[in-house]
Order: sequence, then C-alpha cells, then structure tokens
Amino acid sequence: MKNRYPSPLPKQGTIAVTAPASPVDKKKLNRGVQYLHNLGYRVITGETCRQKHYYVAGDDKSRAKEFMDFIEDDTIDAIFCARGGYGSMRILPLLDYQSIRKQAKLVVGFSDITALQWAIWQKSRLVTLSAGMVATDLARVPIDKTFENNFWQLVNEGTCTYTLSYDTHREQQLHGYLLPGTLSVGLRLLGSSYLPDQTDIIPLLEDVNEPTHKLEGHLLQFYRAGFLRNLPAIIFGHFTPPEREEYRDPPSHGEIIQYVFDESEMPVITGLSYGHIAQKFSLPVGASISLYLGSNSYITTEDSIYRS
Repeated sequence: MKNRYPSPLPKQGTIAVTAPASPVDKKKLNRGVQYLHNLGYRVITGETCRQKHYYVAGDDKSRAKEFMDFIEDDTIDAIFCARGGYGSMRILPLLDYQSIRKQAKLVVGFSDITALQWAIWQKSRLVTLSAGMVATDLARVPIDKTFENNFWQLVNEGTCTYTLSYDTHREQQLHGYLLPGTLSVGLRLLGSSYLPDQTDIIPLLEDVNEPTHKLEGHLLQFYRAGFLRNLPAIIFGHFTPPEREEYRDPPSHGEIIQYVFDESEMPVITGLSYGHIAQKFSLPVGASISLYLGSNSYITTEDSIYRS
C-alpha cells in the first residue's frame, strides 16, 4: 500500500479536539482551545473531552465513534488529540481504516496516541503528526517558543529539518519511513496486526517515567522479537526519568542503549529533542525522510507531507 498524505489545515480552518485516551483536565483544555481560537481557527471539542470512564475518556465505543465521526465529517479539516495517558490502543479494533485512508484528515497527537498513529500508518498508510496536544503543550503558559515554531512549521508547511548530535567520519545518506513514538506504548502493539511493518522504517523512540531497568527490558523485548533489527538507523529522543528508580545506581540511558545494540551495525543516534519535554520537536509519522550522517548530521523530510 502506498503512503497516503493528509490534506493541509487551511487558515481559519476547523479543528476537532478528541480524547482517545485518558480523561482531560478542563482548565488545560480551555487554555489550549483558546490558544487555537486566538490564531483564528474554529474549534469543536468532542464529548470525550468531558467524559470519564475509570481511567479513560469515555467507554471504548464512544471514543472510537467520536474519532470516526470527526474523520467522516467534511466540515472538519483536522483532528487534534487533547492528551495522552492511556487507552488509545483499546479503540484500535473499532476503527474503519479504509475510511481513515479515504478521508485523509490531518491527525495530531503524541505519547499514548502512538498506538493510534502507528496503527493508522500500518492499516491505512496515512501520515500523521507526532506533536503537541491541545490540553498539554498548547495549554502551557507560556508556550515554549522552540516547540511552537517547529509545531506550526510542520502543521502549516508539512516539512521539518532537525540537526543531530552525531559526528562520524563515515559520510552517508540514509532513507526510510520515520516512525516516532513512545517506546512503552509501541511495545504494547508487539504481536498484533497494528504494529507497523519494519521494512525501511527509522524508529525514533522516547519515553517518560520509566525506570531504567524497564526501559532496558522494553528495548530488549523489541530487539529480540526482531522489530529493531536490520534497519537503516534508529534514533532516540529524550527519556524523562521517573521520580524514583527501583534499583540503586542504574546505568545511564546511553549505557543501556549501547548494551542492547552493541552487536548491531546500524547507526544508533541519541539526543534528539523529542519527548515529554516543553521544547519537543514535532515529527511526521510514516513520512519519507532523509538522514544525513557525517560531520554535520541532520534529518529532514524528503517532501511536504501534504503532497498529493
């Protein structure tokens, strides 16, 4: 299946906000919605943004139906997720992936929304955006300017270019489909039909509040299952540490990455500003990218994600 590219968000277009995962903080949601209003967008907030069912934002059928209703509503230009948390993987069997591909709406989310975005790319081959959400990053006061500039460049132009802290004497240019997301969330798709085919993908992984030994375990499970092997490259973003480690004197994140990938010949790149941080980079999920490695390494989209 060929990649499907979303329609761009027009100026003063209509954004629907939905909560495929955890319940939403009302004050943060209102701040994020007001921010979008101030930029001239029309914003519709779904009922899931006001619902709570245990630790998810309404029951699975309600969250799935709202997402599909927004997908199929021709008056809506883009779907922005309110927040992550937990729960987007629960609605995956309830979605119509053919309709998602046909409608080609711009879908923006991050963190737990990784499960939804990876499944959409695997089942629909639609490129989505791993970027800030309405009741999190867009609700910050003040919003981080680095994040804001990168976010709107990707949303408006469909392109991004980021410098990498990777210095090597071996100059090379690599190509692949970028697959950014949260490590522990993506791992939950292992063994299911929603995990993307690893052919020519370049994973870009981050995580938050995971003890070091669990991060190591996540990487080992993925690697030994064959998912993180024989790739053009792998990139790691920011790993926000937990308040407390379960074991004393844990190795550094760099040491566990080296341990897992010690025998791998593919480039392993660390330190990209992507993760649960205020200045996070925004990235396309499933877009074709070029990776330039050398004395001045960088990653860039090969074309706008809005190409037809």
